[in-house]
Amino acid sequence: MPIMRRELAFRRGTIGPSDGDWWHLVFDADRPGLWVEHSWEHSAPVSGQPQRGSDRYGVNDFLAFRDNEAAHQALMAALSSLFEGNPG
Repeated sequence: MPIMRRELAFRRGTIGPSDGDWWHLVFDADRPGLWVEHSWEHSAPVSGQPQRGSDRYGVNDFLAFRDNEAAHQALMAALSSLFEGNPG
């Protein structure tokens, strides 16, 4: 089964048109797990070479350590929507 992704937030960088940070809620049915993936691409100010990378966080870790970002609010909304209409 494929990996499913839902974009949570995007923050445009300040140097180039492709600079930015992306946060996705990710579910992999083959290796059960739900996590937040943060990926980025930033151009170095001097060389102009892109610097790319990504990190994965467990949902609980992300909520505990990333509570001041738009992605935190979007994650809370996404999780709430998963359980809408299910009181308990």
